[in-house]
Amino acid sequence: MTTPRLGHTATLLPDGQVLVAGGEGTVNGAFTVLSSAELYNPAVGTWTRTGRMNAAREQHTATLLTHGQVLAAGGYSDADRFNHSLASAELYNLATGTWAPTGSLNAPRDGHQEVLLANGQVLAVDGEDVSSAGTFNLNSTEVYDPATGTWTTTGTTFHAGNAPFSVTLLGTGKVLIAGGTTGVYPNTHITSAAELYDPATATSASTGSMNAPRNDQSATLLPNGQVLAAGGQTTTSDGKTTDAASAELYTP
Repeated sequence: MTTPRLGHTATLLPDGQVLVAGGEGTVNGAFTVLSSAELYNPAVGTWTRTGRMNAAREQHTATLLTHGQVLAAGGYSDADRFNHSLASAELYNLATGTWAPTGSLNAPRDGHQEVLLANGQVLAVDGEDVSSAGTFNLNSTEVYDPATGTWTTTGTTFHAGNAPFSVTLLGTGKVLIAGGTTGVYPNTHITSAAELYDPATATSASTGSMNAPRNDQSATLLPNGQVLAAGGQTTTSDGKTTDAASAELYTP
């Protein structure tokens, strides 16, 4: 890449290129949150810088919308000398290589997850709000409507937590939210809890828990409608955290 970075997003675009945006990198010998973005072209195997975001972001989300723009939302910056969660959001236009502000989240959040719903709207789930007042885990959801450029708070989840939990759109149109870390550091624990969010009613309902507590797991929708959760971190019987080699299936 043109810039070393971590905690960034990578989004596959309709033309086959990959948009990488934000994250954390070294500028003049010091770590800082980045606003820069770049494009990978698989046809030639090269990276090219593209327009900067309006806000430096790390641990944000980037979602490809049905009309081809990319929605970058939330994350945190290093403003005011402490990690500061963002509510702002912006849209990337591939045709112009530029970012334009859009409606802000109702709650500043980083470490959240987003998923494109069947109706073209975007669901944002949980995360944390970090400010000078402290760190607060969120158990709220909100939906972005590309037609109006606005966010609407929809409901709450059962376990406030921040990533890395998994969010998977099922063939039924509902969203499976599973695992992750709950509590506030250093009093955190990995959970096996899972729930289903129904966009039609904007409500969540508990569903079967995973067989093992997991965070940072992969969650893949299979052709038969099941979801494969694999790996991640888990908690042993003596309370220690370890990498997981196990996998399990969720059947809607």
